[in-house]
Amino acid sequence: MLKRLTDAVRDGDRVLAVVRGSAVNQDGRSNGVTAPNTAAQCDVIADALRSGDVAPESVNYVEAHGTGTVLGDPIEFEALASTYGRGQGSCALGAVKTNIGHLEAAAGIAGFIKAALAVQHATIPPNLHFSQWNPGIDAAPTRFFVPTENTAWPATEGGGGPRRAAVSSFGLGGTNAHVIIEQGPELTPASDAGSHPDTHPDAQVSTLVVTGKTAQRVAATAAVLAEWMDGRAPRSPWRMWPIR
Repeated sequence: MLKRLTDAVRDGDRVLAVVRGSAVNQDGRSNGVTAPNTAAQCDVIADALRSGDVAPESVNYVEAHGTGTVLGDPIEFEALASTYGRGQGSCALGAVKTNIGHLEAAAGIAGFIKAALAVQHATIPPNLHFSQWNPGIDAAPTRFFVPTENTAWPATEGGGGPRRAAVSSFGLGGTNAHVIIEQGPELTPASDAGSHPDTHPDAQVSTLVVTGKTAQRVAATAAVLAEWMDGRAPRSPWRMWPIR
């Protein structure tokens, strides 16, 4: 759920991460659909940092678009290196595509979710199948590294600041998006938690998604699920119908 931070704090919600800044722009004219624009990527990163009033050296993880292409990856790396590659300390570079592939229209949200969970748990998941950098990339002068195993969150330059990550996603039509994610605040339960079931320490609220081809099928599935949750159904509803 995306919610204003002030509202989340007021409601005593568990905040997984905070969207600190974001920006979107367009490549404009380029050498082709598969040829990204380095200048446009640099601009969208700078705009996102500016919108969140964030120093690039305070970001210690970048979730890259990272499609693994010979041309696109070096161009993206060049843009990232010009902003996040400088400064002290280390900055992890990863791409969820190594784990689940390219989800096309959903690729950006997959990277966003990964980065938010990494910030929340202070752990950066490994990149799969990484053995060496793209020949067109020289990472030596930068502070970037690619984690190949679960990695504790790198120390922030200066220390004491919140954990921050950045997420890039680029569309086939030339749209560039960049988001800065920050560690959420540590919230204490509201004093009147008893009047708000969702903030009570004993409350366990989950969301179950029910789908069907028709409204009648959705209603029937929901009814069977409700009976099963109440203990009135003899078996799990997921065993009643074959999955097609």
